[in-house]
Amino acid sequence: MRVVLVSEPGCDDDVPADDSEAAVALGVAAGSFGDLEASSGLKPLQGRAHLTEHLLFMGSEKFTDENDYDSFMTEHGGECNAFTDTDWTCFHFTIRPSALAGGMERLAATMDAPLLRPETVKREVMAIESEFQQARLSDSVRAEQLLADEARPGHPASGFLWGNARSLATDPAAQGVSARDQVEAFVREQYLPSRMHLAIRAPMSLDAMQRLAETHFAGVGVGRAHGRAEPQPPVAAEPASAADSPSSCGPSGARWQSPVRSDPATAICRWLPVTNRLSLSMSWVLPPLMGWWKARPDEYVSHCLGHEGAGSLLSSLRFDGLVASLSAGVSGGGMDSNSLFSVFNVTIGLTAEGATDWAGVGAAVFAYLRLLRETGPQQRIWDELCLADRLQHDFSDEEEPGEHVQELATAMVGSALVPHPGAAAAWARIAGVADDPAASAELAMDGPVPPEQTLLATAVPLAPLATARPRIAAILAALTPERVRVSLAAPVFLPAPSAPGTAAAAADAVRAAGASPAPGVRGAANPDAARACTGDDAQACDEEDGGEDESGDGDGEEDDDDEDDADGDDDDADGDDEDDDDADDAKATTSCKAGAAAPGRPSQRAAAGDVDSAACASRDAGDGDEGDDGDEDGDGDEGDGDEGDGDDEDGEEEEEEELPTALPEKALESLSPMQMTNVEPWFGTSFRRDPLPDGVLELWNNPPRIAALALPLPNTFLPESLELRPPAGPAADWGAAALLAPDSDQLALAAKAADAIPSMGPALAACERAGAQLPALLESGPDGRLWWQQDLAHLVPFTALRAGIHLGPLAELAAAADVVACAAAELWVAMANDLAQEVVYTAHMAGLSLEARFSRRTRAVLIEVEGHSPKVPDLLRAFARALVAAGDPSRPDAAASFARLREIALRSAQGMLLKPLAQADAERLRLTFGDKRMHRDARLDGLAHVSLEDVARLAAATLGTAASPSAPSFFVEACIVGNETPSSARAAFSAVTESLLAPAATALAAATAAPAAAWGEATDARSALACSSLLLRSGLPRHTVALLPAGPVLCHRIVPVRPAERNAAVVLYFQAPGARTAQLNARLRLLETLMEEPLFDKLRTHEQLGYTVHCESKCAFGVAGLSVVLQGSRHSADHLLGRALAFLADWPLRALPDMPEDRFATHRSGLVDSLVQPPATVQELSVLVWDAVESSCFDFGMETATAEEVAKTSIADVAAFAATLFGEATRRCLAVLSDRRHAGLDAGELAALESDGRLRSCAWVAAADAVAGRAVWPGAA
Repeated sequence: MRVVLVSEPGCDDDVPADDSEAAVALGVAAGSFGDLEASSGLKPLQGRAHLTEHLLFMGSEKFTDENDYDSFMTEHGGECNAFTDTDWTCFHFTIRPSALAGGMERLAATMDAPLLRPETVKREVMAIESEFQQARLSDSVRAEQLLADEARPGHPASGFLWGNARSLATDPAAQGVSARDQVEAFVREQYLPSRMHLAIRAPMSLDAMQRLAETHFAGVGVGRAHGRAEPQPPVAAEPASAADSPSSCGPSGARWQSPVRSDPATAICRWLPVTNRLSLSMSWVLPPLMGWWKARPDEYVSHCLGHEGAGSLLSSLRFDGLVASLSAGVSGGGMDSNSLFSVFNVTIGLTAEGATDWAGVGAAVFAYLRLLRETGPQQRIWDELCLADRLQHDFSDEEEPGEHVQELATAMVGSALVPHPGAAAAWARIAGVADDPAASAELAMDGPVPPEQTLLATAVPLAPLATARPRIAAILAALTPERVRVSLAAPVFLPAPSAPGTAAAAADAVRAAGASPAPGVRGAANPDAARACTGDDAQACDEEDGGEDESGDGDGEEDDDDEDDADGDDDDADGDDEDDDDADDAKATTSCKAGAAAPGRPSQRAAAGDVDSAACASRDAGDGDEGDDGDEDGDGDEGDGDEGDGDDEDGEEEEEEELPTALPEKALESLSPMQMTNVEPWFGTSFRRDPLPDGVLELWNNPPRIAALALPLPNTFLPESLELRPPAGPAADWGAAALLAPDSDQLALAAKAADAIPSMGPALAACERAGAQLPALLESGPDGRLWWQQDLAHLVPFTALRAGIHLGPLAELAAAADVVACAAAELWVAMANDLAQEVVYTAHMAGLSLEARFSRRTRAVLIEVEGHSPKVPDLLRAFARALVAAGDPSRPDAAASFARLREIALRSAQGMLLKPLAQADAERLRLTFGDKRMHRDARLDGLAHVSLEDVARLAAATLGTAASPSAPSFFVEACIVGNETPSSARAAFSAVTESLLAPAATALAAATAAPAAAWGEATDARSALACSSLLLRSGLPRHTVALLPAGPVLCHRIVPVRPAERNAAVVLYFQAPGARTAQLNARLRLLETLMEEPLFDKLRTHEQLGYTVHCESKCAFGVAGLSVVLQGSRHSADHLLGRALAFLADWPLRALPDMPEDRFATHRSGLVDSLVQPPATVQELSVLVWDAVESSCFDFGMETATAEEVAKTSIADVAAFAATLFGEATRRCLAVLSDRRHAGLDAGELAALESDGRLRSCAWVAAADAVAGRAVWPGAA
């Protein structure tokens, strides 16, 4: 076993303090590619590695309680999780340092001697079935399974790596196979010490950590088959294709063979997506690339081919209106990059026009590949790539301990894997140098990664271009028409005849009934990497990033951020911290890639001809991914709230599912349907494989020249050097309007701020006691406010800026809830992103990102900038100018741009709230906020009726450029955190405000020859406009929150968006009366901490209600509460609700009073430790500051104040609070139930909650009053 230890700086003690986290990760070189390997004479079991991962959490011979591992982590302020990839499995946890030994002891015990009880196996099979049901409608997962369907029988890639009840229980039982015996054999034969790689990070000495590792892991797996031979790669019995015809073999005699069973150049795979997705995928299955770790040559090819700047392939195709997005390259891990093969993908989202000319789009791809071959690898481009990677590696924020050890453990496993022994010889054959020993030697694998370079090798090319050049040439030689796999997904294809009971049959029934194709669930980039084995929400199974639990909460899910926010926007800025991810639809992020040719401008490329009219229609992939992530909430925001920690909810939905592209009827009419002939056996996907149409192969081998194509231009955003700016001097030198800092000489300034913003007082006092650093208010005027905090903890040259441009015209429409005006704002931002895309992409490649989106909740344009480039003001200025230009309807391409982006937004809006759980939580937020704009239908209605003139009117009214010059009507609220001084922060702020003020000054100058007379005494543009009384903060929208009545549960029933949806979901929301004080927050957070594990254990582990079971504290505009969330496919929503209420009626009364004081104290101290931990990164610090600012709570010190209250709270306090929160007479509860069974109810029954007046009769509190503690709560003590 290899072990790496990481000690926190300055920690030389053997006994750690609990002021930071400890983390452990164990990577095991045993993954899903081992599923089809027979063990000890047993038949293969598909999904075995995933099932093993689940079962290793369920007790050991040393700790026989199957919930002991999870319970111990929760009790000590920690969390645990795991995920399975094709080549490895990773188990990881974080915990208080004082409990590190106990956590390591339990992890070692379960690795050494897991219990594997038969009844536990049955339950976990059903848990995996629940995971499968969540992913069943994911088009990304379906597309990947089609690759497995093409694989050669017996090849590891040919298996069903997810696993479900059929593969793990039904089929094995019919064959007399025991799943438990299979798992036992898998552990015995695969979980060997030589395959294990342990990473430990803790605030203690290296010697102390070494002793812990030796004590607990020295004996793990010692009794297993040490001498067992490693599995051998499949050996080719015959050449995989004509291109592999030379007979030379690798050093070991094993010849590499493509896993694909037939010559791909002879066929195109057409398949019917679940969503209205349209995409063209061109992929090449290659020998493994992981052995070329020093040069990473594929990154050069993917950088050029997937570039989005001027002269790029995407730019050319977008200009001609053929594609919406394009991405290229080899993703890390899973089915795309492993020890046996790699897959280089070019994934293209097509427009309706591009759909009918998919062969022409493919010809453009091969035209660009020809350009790369002809020009050869360029030193300038290589140097820029290396510099960008090096800057990212050297100056990125320090990772959180949990993420750090996962990266270390998986990197160690990956570096120890041996690529297929025939890989080098296969590359030599592809490059045509098999008979040249010297040239073949240049393509040899790089050998094992030295331990000291384990992490560096995954981040930065370590070899010069001279080493990479022949490897780049070999990759380009492989990317030929003869080797390409072509896949075309289109919603107009007709389903294949399906066997009864399959997923395809259900989809067929839906279509036969005249319903739209059911949108899909967001899928993982590789099916196994997303396996989380413990968890509340298990969204990990739906993640596209490889499946890790990004939330870090140990629940195997993306966190509640994955759930859609209710209003369709995605900001935390609305006054609630609930995750506000909105989507990439209107998200109108700068990565929107759809394009159309400008009117009157000739096409940049020669037409390739309409080869096959059976192709399909248009779809926007949004950000260059596969194109199936949708704007779940529909407002175009992505948001970054921290739901589940009691912070504000934004009420906005987050991007979560695949983006269905509902095509206009007109577009559909031009497309020809084609009957699918086959059904993939696991997911039920209808597909067919046919020879490529005549002439396509010839066209791709000799594509027309495209004059507009060029190599990437020099990147002007790459910094020549990065330096830490010096600490700011005394506040007197800052010109600060107010300073929030506990230093005694600054308390007068802080008091002034507290007078202006009453809610600052408690926060200031708490942070003064804790000595915490707080933001300063640098600018406060009619055009905006700027909050600034220089980061003096992380010491990295990194800046994070967040801003909201509040639109005055929309603030005036708050009561009218003008959905058309909101749609106009959404499209205005989308058009600005479209104009700024090439600049923003160039900055992104230099490590500086910008995203902009419109938030329906706050009626504001939200901007986020992050990176380590000193050119933040330049990027902000470029976007602000694009926003100004986007509002000008006289631009030559304005009409075409509006039409194209409106279609994208409509498609995205139809993809909102596809998951039942996301839909239910969105309804909860909509009902409690009382804002009709948050409804999915409201967004669709607005987008259906909005016009370019509406956009122009909104822009003119906001910027003051109407025919009759008027004052601009906007207010910029911004915070900037990180490597910035007061002067540099002001420069970034001014880049936005001055760019937005400039049009009004220009319009004024054009309208009158005497600006001073019209605008007062001021002569410069900024001062003059300041006199115009811009929109003041007090004039911004006032939000309201419903105060739920005490007594019976208010039940609201909804029907899932997708008719074929099998999952039912319940969101049970308990509102706590009174504003969120530190004391209330402390009791909520303690209750959540104490209840989380027993809730999961009872309802998920033992009752198997579904894979998603969790609770989380909430706060919306100062109104606090707690949600209990369930989702599953085996029971009705009513059953889920009944079981949840039964648990809440029993557990607080039974468990809390009887909880031992020492156990409660452990939970309490763990929560205190987590609350007082400083932000781990500059981004995290920025999110905390922005949440407080944009919510108007200004409770910068809430975590500190809450920690103080937690330390004083007793178990009796929590029990009394729970009795009030959950008691039948005192509870204020709203339950939203999403279930396909509700389809039989009439509209009146579904709307009963609102129509009978129970919710309408609620009292409503203004958010500002709730924040300030002025709200009057009926019946509250």
